[in-house]
Amino acid sequence: MKPQTSEHSPKVDKDSFDTFNDIDKTRDLHDRLLHLPDMIIQTDLEFIITGWNKAAAMICGITNARGKNIFDLDEMIFSASAVEKMKTAFREDGTWNNNIRFKRQDGNEKYFRSAAHYILDDKDQPAAIVIACSNICRQINAERKLEEIECIYKLMIDACDEGVLLIGASGMIIASNKKASQILLLSEEHLNGKIPVSAGWKVFRPDGKHFPDCELPAVVSLLTGFPQKNVDMRLEKANGESIWISVSSQALIREGEFNPYAVVVSFTSVVPQ
Repeated sequence: MKPQTSEHSPKVDKDSFDTFNDIDKTRDLHDRLLHLPDMIIQTDLEFIITGWNKAAAMICGITNARGKNIFDLDEMIFSASAVEKMKTAFREDGTWNNNIRFKRQDGNEKYFRSAAHYILDDKDQPAAIVIACSNICRQINAERKLEEIECIYKLMIDACDEGVLLIGASGMIIASNKKASQILLLSEEHLNGKIPVSAGWKVFRPDGKHFPDCELPAVVSLLTGFPQKNVDMRLEKANGESIWISVSSQALIREGEFNPYAVVVSFTSVVPQ
């Protein structure tokens, strides 16, 4: 860490990190902090910058930042509420963890997972603050791409002429498309999070006999992993209203596993024979 020079800051320098009595070990610890790939920024108790490591200098370009408040740096993007939450966390817990966004002069943005902690003096009193920032750009970009893919899949599924339900291993409906709501005359909010047989329907075979829960296509695929194709059934609501549907189900099994973790159920309205 670069030595501090502010007259108003507590006397904190590389020896603030000394957890060893051996001077060689202390120097080795300081060198490791200096060359960490993560950004390390040291401030006084008012968040006035007093030192940093090489990664912080390269990523943030804070070479001339000594004596400035970290929240006043143009490159660091904090909301007023985030700053207040951080200060409150410090007052209560002496630590803080959250994500921050950093904007480079070239316009590119980077994201970091940040953790801030007190440095204690020999009387176990706070003497300074160290903020460590790990680059999470890949994680953020991957999450954004996943969200984009999920949106595309949702649009594709909603465009299907078949009703589609995604049912988890617990038997709960995880997701549904618009056509499923239209056919079943239930909203997505009413379907999602429910067990299909508890959604207000009684299920019957084409011959009028009750359809056992254990023989429903979704249940069979979840229990056995085998697909079910074009199984006709009649659904009857409590008010006596009925609809006929033809149901197919396909189990989803992760590579290297044997038990399904979910099942996709598709169905269409049919005219009774």
